Amino acid sequence: MDAALEAHLIADAGDEVVEDFIEIDRLQQVGIAAADIKKCKEAGFYTVKGLAMSTRKTLTNVKGLSENKVEKMLEGARKLDASAGWMTGGAVKAQV
Repeated sequence: MDAALEAHLIADAGDEVVEDFIEIDRLQQVGIAAADIKKCKEAGFYTVKGLAMSTRKTLTNVKGLSENKVEKMLEGARKLDASAGWMTGGAVKAQV
């Protein structure tokens, strides 16, 4: 792990590690093919949250990603990071 990434992950409170972002490569853990992840990286998506915050139209415009693949990737992103994606104001209020 390079020093910049390690410094980014270490919180101020002791040695506790806090991830501010989740690399898109971790989508393999939820069944996304490495080839599809590579296509996303080539299109400029490097984090799970970055992927989840993109529109479906933007993602389906990536060469080689079908609507079904995009849906599966977005579901995987939500599994890895529950805060990833869009929420309505009503949904946020209901969580509080």
